Amino acid sequence: ALLRLCRRECKPKRRQSLKRAQGVSMEAFGEPSGRIGHTMCRRWLVLLLACLSLHAVGAEPCSGHCVVKAERVTPAGNVQFDNSQPLMTAVGCLETIEITYGSNVVMGSLAAPPKLVLMLGADRATSITASAVLDDSNAGLKNKICCREHPMDRDGLLAEAGLQNEKCQSEQTLALIPFNLFACMIQNPIQRNLTAGTAMIRIQFIVPERADITVGNNIDMMGTTDGSNTFVLQAEYEQFSNGKTTIIRAPEYSIDVQVQRCSACLEKAEGLNMLAKRLGTHWTQVYSANHDIVGSPDELEQARLLRLGSLYSVRERDTLMSIALKFGVTVNQLFKWNGYLRNELDTMPESPNHMSRALTLGQVICVLPKTCHNSFGGSQPVFTHWEVVPGMGGSVGLDYQVQPPTPP
Repeated sequence: ALLRLCRRECKPKRRQSLKRAQGVSMEAFGEPSGRIGHTMCRRWLVLLLACLSLHAVGAEPCSGHCVVKAERVTPAGNVQFDNSQPLMTAVGCLETIEITYGSNVVMGSLAAPPKLVLMLGADRATSITASAVLDDSNAGLKNKICCREHPMDRDGLLAEAGLQNEKCQSEQTLALIPFNLFACMIQNPIQRNLTAGTAMIRIQFIVPERADITVGNNIDMMGTTDGSNTFVLQAEYEQFSNGKTTIIRAPEYSIDVQVQRCSACLEKAEGLNMLAKRLGTHWTQVYSANHDIVGSPDELEQARLLRLGSLYSVRERDTLMSIALKFGVTVNQLFKWNGYLRNELDTMPESPNHMSRALTLGQVICVLPKTCHNSFGGSQPVFTHWEVVPGMGGSVGLDYQVQPPTPP
């Protein structure tokens, strides 16, 4: 408004009328009643710049990557997120991060928040479009199932959820390929607050199946390390100079996601008992693996990250059956806790160790040892190699059964 007023008052053709009509107001501004022109305009311009300076002071300035606040959203409330440490999570967990950018008063001629925040891969060259729907709609339900579940199970689970005509992968050649992290992620539109001079983006993702043995884009079938993935955020600011607009990028803000092996998150309204049933074990097994649980195990917060058991390194002459017998569990439970073994399983009946040919010396697998005597009752039998029969698949009666070879 001041700029428009200044332009109007500085027009030469209006000077004479303004001299007659505004003599009093000119004196109020410190000008003689007979003078108006560039001196007056300069005073108004100073006032205009002062107002703009006040706006710049009110905005939240930034430096470096320009992130002024980063929070991890949990059901219990927001907690501060420090990107110098990895975000610890597990397969199937739903994670939400809110990143707030400030106004870059150095890069922009005026203090203003970024208009765009780019998401890049770890190579800093690949632009990522994260647009997976993760709400309660049918599309959101489909994405949650396709991300969390084993590729062998997910289309059947879609049908059970009432989505009979849906497929996780339209191409048959991709039917057994798990989704990557970015296929299970959404970056919501940027929310700009011009009054505060900030812009906030909200990133949400479900940790997909097999992410706990994936490092970058490579699956580590040996499972010797936790899974990890990195993505980078970079804010774009507009700089106005000499009538031109220039786009300037702030330095990167990287987020490392570390996916713990042999771990899970509590879902909404889920306690240890429901979690244990979902994973084919008993709640006392999970309870004994988490010594940091204080108080009642029925009153744990939603989304809490829990250890399920131990990591076991395959030794010479180990088989799935010998490992199951050693820890008092079933072979099918080992498949449940290590889903990737199902893809590698050699079911050739002529092989005496056909259930174990996928195991490699030094390979690390997740095991929930039977630490509590009779905690499973008759639902988890301990058996020898030749006693396996259909229907003995663990405490939840898993569908996939492994038939042993015929005894010699």
